[in-house]
Amino acid sequence: ITNDGTIRVEAGGYLKNFQSQAVLQGGGRVVLANPNGMLDADGTATNWFINQDGHTIEGGGTITAWIANFGTVLANDRTLTVWGNLFGAGEVRIEGQDASHLATLSYQATSALTTGSLFINEFGRLLLVSTTGLNVLDDFSFALRDEAAWPFASEVLTMTGDGAWQELEVGGEDLGLLPAGFTNNFQHGTLRIEAGANVFLSDAVDNGNRHSPEALYVQNLVLEAGATLNLNGIRLYTYVSPSGTPQLVMIDENNVGDYSHLFAGTLASWSLSGVEDPAATGVELRNRPNPFGASTRLEFVLPEAAPVRLDVYDVTGRHVAKLAEGERAAGRHAVEWNGETERGERARGGVYYGVLTAGRSRTVARMVLSR
Repeated sequence: ITNDGTIRVEAGGYLKNFQSQAVLQGGGRVVLANPNGMLDADGTATNWFINQDGHTIEGGGTITAWIANFGTVLANDRTLTVWGNLFGAGEVRIEGQDASHLATLSYQATSALTTGSLFINEFGRLLLVSTTGLNVLDDFSFALRDEAAWPFASEVLTMTGDGAWQELEVGGEDLGLLPAGFTNNFQHGTLRIEAGANVFLSDAVDNGNRHSPEALYVQNLVLEAGATLNLNGIRLYTYVSPSGTPQLVMIDENNVGDYSHLFAGTLASWSLSGVEDPAATGVELRNRPNPFGASTRLEFVLPEAAPVRLDVYDVTGRHVAKLAEGERAAGRHAVEWNGETERGERARGGVYYGVLTAGRSRTVARMVLSR
């Protein structure tokens, strides 16, 4: 189906696939009306839809077919219920209008929801009914303000990358080491970073009720061999069990080998193993102001002299500008970016990434350009 307009499936109607693979392509959208506009497949699960890049499936109806998503699936009209497996490198967005018009993606399938990127706005809700977990191949960002709407307190979030840097938004208030543990603070039951994935923490979205710097609270943290977690200036709180008794510890990138703990007794020894965290080497990258309009100042610190390259990329990975290259001495350095591309053109408003390569380490800063 080549669709550059709108196919609207009203309540009680359906768009059904009788083929092994039906392709939805073009720049249009299929709108599923709430409550029972249906995207369906006849026969076995081998009859499914391929949602191509540029095409959108949206609304608040029901999806019973399997969806290989390389475009956008958007829940924006009350509840979009998904019974078929949803997977692919596209994006999933959950965007309600306001507190009286919430949008919910209710995922009922028996296999984990796998998506390239996931965004949940303040009025969006995600229900993982079958407790199958979530696999994110790219970035995960949310603007929720209600911790009670957070679905991952007992779920598994797996960051599964291809080596490119992935952004993981944090929303928990940095309350320090909580004697009673942590609940209702945007915590993760299990955060798994798979082998080869490079993840950096981000505090780019205002979660409304945060009264101090934000932090990441994790019940179970799993870093597979070769996984990288860049704290990016954000504190991480998790449990370790060196002697069979779980103890809550704080990990701070300023001294990743040190920790604080709550309970009686001492930790004889513990360590994090895997690919070296760029932050642990002392290399830091920040930009301010952020968000910015005319220009922003990128500041970085080198623990020792090193060959340096500082680049700007957009969210698609396209190279926008090279800001610095060459040998730099140990200490603090700063470079100004005026919001222009290498061609001298004004960059469009949006999210950009400053990528600092210093020797064998790499550090990422998320920047928001407001136009």
